[in-house]
Amino acid sequence: MTSSYNNSSSYSSSSYSSSTTTAPSSSSSSSSSSPNIYIPIRGSERYVSVSSDNLPSVKDVIEILRGEVAPLDIWLQIAIEYYKQNHIDDFKTLLGIALDPAAEEFYKDSKFERIAMLNAMASYYTQLGNVEKDKGKKEDYYQEATYRFTKADRIDPRQPLTFIGKAALLLAKGEVDRAALNFQQALSASSNTHNSNTSTTLPLFPAKLGYSCVLFNKGEINKAVESLQKLLIQNPVSASVRLGLGYCFYKLGKIEAAKKAFQRVLEIDLDNVDALVALATIHTNQGDIDTGMKLIVQAYELAPNNPIVLNQLANHFFYKGDYTKVHALAQAAMSNTDINQIKAEASYIIAKAYHATDKWNEALQNYHQATLKSPDFYLAQFGLGQVYLHNNDYEKAVGCFEAVLEKQPENYEALQILGSLYKVSSQSKNIEKIKNVLMKTTLLNPNDSSNWLELAQLLESSDVSSSLDAYEKGINLLKKDGIEISTEILNNMAVLNHRKGSFSNAEKLYLKVIEASGHKLEDFKAVNITTTYNLARLYESMNKFDQARQLYKGIIKEHPNYMDCYLRLGAIAKSEGNSYESGEWYKEALNIDPNSPETWSLYGALHLSNEQWNHAQKKFEQILEVVNKNDPYASIALANIYFNAKYQYPEKSEKYLSIAESFYSRILSRHNDNIYAANGLGMVAAAKNNLLLATEIFIQLRESAIDVSTISVNLAHVYMSRNLFDNAIKLYEGSLKKCNNTKDMEAIYGYLSKAYFLARRYQECKQILKKAIHFSPSNLALWYNLALAIESQSMAILEKPNKSLPEVASVNREVVYARHLLMNLVSQKTQKPNYDVKRCKTHLLSLTELAKKVGEELKSLEDLETENAKKRESAAVEAKKRADEREREEKEQEEAKKAKEEEHQRMAEEYRASWNAARADKEREEKDEDYGSAKKKKRGAEESSDEEYTVDKKEKKKAKKEKKKEKKEKRREKRDKKKKEKQQKEGKEGEEDDEEGEEKKSRDSSDQEENDQKDQEMDKQEEQKDTSKPSDTKDDDDDLFGSGDEL
Repeated sequence: MTSSYNNSSSYSSSSYSSSTTTAPSSSSSSSSSSPNIYIPIRGSERYVSVSSDNLPSVKDVIEILRGEVAPLDIWLQIAIEYYKQNHIDDFKTLLGIALDPAAEEFYKDSKFERIAMLNAMASYYTQLGNVEKDKGKKEDYYQEATYRFTKADRIDPRQPLTFIGKAALLLAKGEVDRAALNFQQALSASSNTHNSNTSTTLPLFPAKLGYSCVLFNKGEINKAVESLQKLLIQNPVSASVRLGLGYCFYKLGKIEAAKKAFQRVLEIDLDNVDALVALATIHTNQGDIDTGMKLIVQAYELAPNNPIVLNQLANHFFYKGDYTKVHALAQAAMSNTDINQIKAEASYIIAKAYHATDKWNEALQNYHQATLKSPDFYLAQFGLGQVYLHNNDYEKAVGCFEAVLEKQPENYEALQILGSLYKVSSQSKNIEKIKNVLMKTTLLNPNDSSNWLELAQLLESSDVSSSLDAYEKGINLLKKDGIEISTEILNNMAVLNHRKGSFSNAEKLYLKVIEASGHKLEDFKAVNITTTYNLARLYESMNKFDQARQLYKGIIKEHPNYMDCYLRLGAIAKSEGNSYESGEWYKEALNIDPNSPETWSLYGALHLSNEQWNHAQKKFEQILEVVNKNDPYASIALANIYFNAKYQYPEKSEKYLSIAESFYSRILSRHNDNIYAANGLGMVAAAKNNLLLATEIFIQLRESAIDVSTISVNLAHVYMSRNLFDNAIKLYEGSLKKCNNTKDMEAIYGYLSKAYFLARRYQECKQILKKAIHFSPSNLALWYNLALAIESQSMAILEKPNKSLPEVASVNREVVYARHLLMNLVSQKTQKPNYDVKRCKTHLLSLTELAKKVGEELKSLEDLETENAKKRESAAVEAKKRADEREREEKEQEEAKKAKEEEHQRMAEEYRASWNAARADKEREEKDEDYGSAKKKKRGAEESSDEEYTVDKKEKKKAKKEKKKEKKEKRREKRDKKKKEKQQKEGKEGEEDDEEGEEKKSRDSSDQEENDQKDQEMDKQEEQKDTSKPSDTKDDDDDLFGSGDEL
């Protein structure tokens, strides 16, 4: 195969045209608009022109491509032309030869082209799998595609084209999440390629289009729309993009926008079946049956086997009452697809036909099949429930209609039926459930706005979205009836949007309420005061602090005693880091109400955030002494202050812990469900070294409040104290995943790194410390801990009995890095460093000594490796010498054996000829009657001599065996003597190298087996020699071949 790429200058001139002019540029030769493909002639500026309109035989193409060692992109270009012209076998043949291992080795520098070829083949098999109905064959095609994508990844695992191909394959297999990941990787790889200014084609458009498809399938419709609209700017005439937008708009309920999108698709691609079907569905749903039917017929003419088209036609004939055609078309749709949703639709249509003709059993079977194929198909569930209801099977009917409500919570028919069914089913005693259903049946009369508004008010505290929906419907009905919307309703809707996070809608509604009052926002009239305050809270949630501050101050100016505004102004100042201003606002609030527990709590929390423990203590004590002695928030805050005081005053630790414990216990005695008080008791137990009690408390708390990360962290601390490092690590890691506060994350990283360190899991410790350093590079304690982790890991590796050279080399680099870190820390001039400078210097000295040991160990291992390499090389040379000697001996033995066999064959032929001649003589003698009597006499004499000959022959055989045995023993003794001398000679080498000793034992065993085999062959040859030795008498001949009569 390789030689075929070297020389081939002869090819059929009838299929190609050569030119003596300069070869066209790569851009022109690869242009899809050019009718010709140009193959450059090696070593010249000439080229061969291949007409893409009249492609020659693939054999001729292969001959010239090989002969001229054509670039792989030309191979691929010609292969694609074959594919376009439906010469599939030629397409596969050409790519198969180009991707042959020998060719790949020859074109090893053409990585991108080889990847493109592998992707082309993989895409071909993906298409085959998509249209294949047989599941086994489909899976085989997908496996073929996967195999080629894998080969492409081995060449370059970051090639965007491969990611796109794999994503398309995964989408075909229904693996949407993995497909999304591959599309994202394609976009990332394309972006990196673009940034590196390479010439690689950047498939950003297909990757983005594919990712938009994934977003649609995952239900993220708005994101899909946003992505598709960006693509539309890049390519306004892409039918695929506009088709996707149409589907998205339809899913979002923007029917007219979807309609326009599908119409635009048909302007670009008149025969787009998907657009025809989608547009037909819209027209049919809008009541334009004729137009919808025309579009379906047009789609059917283009794709008579399209299952969606067939289902649409079946549905059309169902409404016309032509059930025979319904069955035929729906069955055809089912047999032409593997997609369960389409099959479910077909089964549902068949079930409807049976249902309409009162064939209940057949209807039940087909409805059931539809629900099995698509459990979310609520229309099939509804039909199935109706059949069960007809059969008086109420329990199963309830299950079906409840399944409908899971997908369609506002389904009026299902609610109405369930309201009656519950009363006669096993749910009759479930009053709350019936109440919920009956509340929903207030929608029985959808034109009564009071029902919607009442439902909206009922759902305000439990279901914000449903409440808003109900308000919208009620308001629309009010507008339809010409009734003015009250400001109370609008304000409620604004609050709901605020809670939902729809800040823009909330703002519009708040402003609308203020406008409806007849006053401006700046008037701050009492009629609008609540709405204005809510608007300010909205701006605060949107981080628009200036606008919020302006409204709060405006309210205070007109209504000086509005306490909440002062508190909110203090909270804004605190969030902006202005503690002084925050405190001033709290003081203003206290001037209005000196006994406000909320104000004192916020004021105390401000001091706590600034670690002003004494000031905070006074604020919380004020609450307990003046306002409410049982206030739980103030009590817990004071308990926490006393608990933390033990760190500042270790000599009073026991006293402060006792005070904190009394606070926590007092709170629990009044509020036994207060998890923060229980958490405090766990902390006190741990501080008193009662670790089992602390563990029990935190475990119980965690079961009831798993989302409170503080409890998990405290439990991890206890596990650390009990040396249960693995348990602590799991809890720290879980808390880290739930944490979104940078300061808290930094602290947990510190806890986790310590846990890994104490567990002697130094590699993970280093990784966590590096992540913590990423968050806080100025924290010098983290760098110090990283150096200690490196030191400990290095010492652990050096203590291992079996160390590899790469391990020690890595340790050497790590130790150098750790010394560098500690030297920098020692030289720091920070006034209050957060690490122990003396210990830092001690560890620096230790690392210096360790570096020397590592260097010595590294040199020792390098010397040993050099020596072992020499031994391995020597052993390899010796092994090759022995193998060559063995091969020569075997060859000589084979030649000798062959010569003996030929000699034996020649002798046998001579004996056979001699015997035939004797046989002929005997036959002539028997014809002579006189000779017959003489023959009898002679035979009698021969028989008597035969008895003597038999005895003599046995003695000869016995002597031969004895002689043969003696020869065999001499050969064995001679061989054993040589073996012993050889072992003595090689004994020293065996002591120096255990591996060579093992190899020598194996070799000796092999030699022994060869010698035994040689003995057997020599014995056999001697037997053959004795057997084939010519006899001096006629009796010997008879003994060899048998008598003539017997033959």
